[in-house]
Amino acid sequence: MVGKEALLLILDIGKSMNKKCFDTEQTRLNFGVESMRQLIRQKLLFNVKKDELGIILMGDYGLEAENIRIFTELNCPSLELLNSLSKINADQNDDRGDIFVTIDFAIEEFIKKYKKTKWNKKIYLITDGESYPGASDDRIKEIAERLKENEIKVNIICVGFYEEIDDEEQPDDENVAMSKNKSNETTNQLKTKERLKLLVKETENVKIFSASTANDIYHQFRKKKINPSTKYRGELTISPNLSIDVMVYAKTVPQNLPSLKKYAKTVEFSDEPGKGDVINERVYFIADDPDKKPIEKEFITKAYYYGSSLVPISQADEARLKSEEQKCLKVIGFTDAYRVPRHYYMAGCDIVVPNPTSNPDIQATLGIVNEMLKMNKVIIARFVFRNNATPKLVVLTPHISKKGPIFYLNVLPTVEEIRDFQFESLPECSQKQEEFMGHFIDSLDLEKDGEEQIKPSETYNPMLQYFYKCVEHKALADIDKQDTFPEMDQESIKYMKPDPKLFENNKFVTFFNKAFPIVENETPELKKKRIFWKDVISNEFEEKLTQERIEEKLNAKKPESKKVISAITPIEDFKEMINNKKEDLTVSAMNLMIDMINKFIRESFKGSYYVKAIDCIKTFRDSANDEDEVDLFNDFLKKLKEQFPKDQFLDFWLLFCDNKITLISTKENAKSKYDEKQCQDWLNSIQKKDVISSTVKDMGDLLLDID
Repeated sequence: MVGKEALLLILDIGKSMNKKCFDTEQTRLNFGVESMRQLIRQKLLFNVKKDELGIILMGDYGLEAENIRIFTELNCPSLELLNSLSKINADQNDDRGDIFVTIDFAIEEFIKKYKKTKWNKKIYLITDGESYPGASDDRIKEIAERLKENEIKVNIICVGFYEEIDDEEQPDDENVAMSKNKSNETTNQLKTKERLKLLVKETENVKIFSASTANDIYHQFRKKKINPSTKYRGELTISPNLSIDVMVYAKTVPQNLPSLKKYAKTVEFSDEPGKGDVINERVYFIADDPDKKPIEKEFITKAYYYGSSLVPISQADEARLKSEEQKCLKVIGFTDAYRVPRHYYMAGCDIVVPNPTSNPDIQATLGIVNEMLKMNKVIIARFVFRNNATPKLVVLTPHISKKGPIFYLNVLPTVEEIRDFQFESLPECSQKQEEFMGHFIDSLDLEKDGEEQIKPSETYNPMLQYFYKCVEHKALADIDKQDTFPEMDQESIKYMKPDPKLFENNKFVTFFNKAFPIVENETPELKKKRIFWKDVISNEFEEKLTQERIEEKLNAKKPESKKVISAITPIEDFKEMINNKKEDLTVSAMNLMIDMINKFIRESFKGSYYVKAIDCIKTFRDSANDEDEVDLFNDFLKKLKEQFPKDQFLDFWLLFCDNKITLISTKENAKSKYDEKQCQDWLNSIQKKDVISSTVKDMGDLLLDID
């Protein structure tokens, strides 16, 4: 399928185009211009870099041919082209163009511009049919042959005629789209209609639309057509002796807003892409060089931190260190579907289909998919979509679509991809709120009498359309109106807002805000207001302030002492409480730190918080030694050993032993009850080899079972 498309828009601007259209104040010409705007907007929205577009005016005096003028040459569409459409006016003279002469002229333009190159060539003709249809039957047949020979498609939009045809006149051709509206056609329009019927009969490349039908088509929500391309072609390896030839396609792809580039105002504006764009250039130099002399790119080497030191790595070393992976889709094993919940899925979704040209592969996939659906199983697989790509752990979910058996492919997280939450735990909800939420979820059921009330075939996101509308408004609006945003069209609003009837019987939607009130946090003033004694004395005479009121005013802006340790910055909060000079918060801070350490160990997943817990223990130990709270720390370590057994929290205690954390001895602090030997014996009791080795042996057996 050819990706590039060339469009020629032909607009009839004869005198009759000034008549009203659709029984409204809109003229036929205005309808034609607005239809062309919609087409140009779609090209700007999706294929501005590939497609080309030109405009021809029919019924205007021109040098190119009789009553034909090229308004814009075939080129990439631009915002300037949209702006220039407002300059088109219907000719007040009675000069009329010929539809078939204009179509023939457009064919010549395509041949002259593209010759034998492969383009999708289309002609859009908007006319009211008042032109003189002077073409003979032979001439129409010749035009039809030229359209077929050059693979040119023609869409003719009839404004003010061709609205309805009698059943006897209705041609047996699916290329003619009619509406049910009646219209009074003139003699010229009737003749034009007969000529157009003959053209449709001679070639399938011509389609005719009534104005009302075209109006509905142009104002409906458009979607971008993407030619699917394979992400992976190869084998789905189930066992060493069993594999299926498959192809992987992307099912869902995130649509990001296009990036906007800066344009230099100092250069003359040009429609050519890339002209006038601001380009960033990066220059490297030595920080100690007073002349800031640039360094050539070949003398620049990457360096990575190893601790606090920078280790240079050359490109050759970096290439050798990269893992060399061969592309594959290899089954690791089968598991129950409930063991892989949906919230484990990452990134987008892909589709795995068997090779459509191989019947054995289709039958093999069908058999596996049917059995997996019966047993409610999924596949865990290793996926490398191309050579030397990063391997991914994926899940293959079986499904039978209308076109045959497929697998849905979703990426799963691994242990290395554990992410810590960067916020505090959410407050617990009350029992009433929990009950309300349960009723609210039950009320969202869209089934009624066993039938689903909403069955959308397609769901659209109008964000991209509105983004380009804002860009167009910014580029073409007056200077006084550039700070405003354009209104969203009704079609986009209709897709965004659901049917109000769906919420009429749902009382929980109305009371949802009351059950979960949103309270805005007050932002404290960063800048403190200074209060001088002269102001206090003057206010004392004016307002007769008491001594207590004066002290209250002076102390109003004093910051409160920190009395909470957060999970995000526990060490910083702990030190702030310990170093508080206004009140003694030492014991309180240490008790809070004990609770936080226990929380880190208890809520850790695969050891994700163990390092954080060890850092907190070290900080707690240093502060306990400095503040003479030795017994509090030593008792904490003993209870920690009882609360978290070594066989269940092996990874934590291994990390604990690597950091050589012991009880505080009398050598470090005289208030301790334990000498140095007792403290070392306590640490050695954790490092017993029988405990470590027995646990490691159990893990080894488990790994053998997995293999």
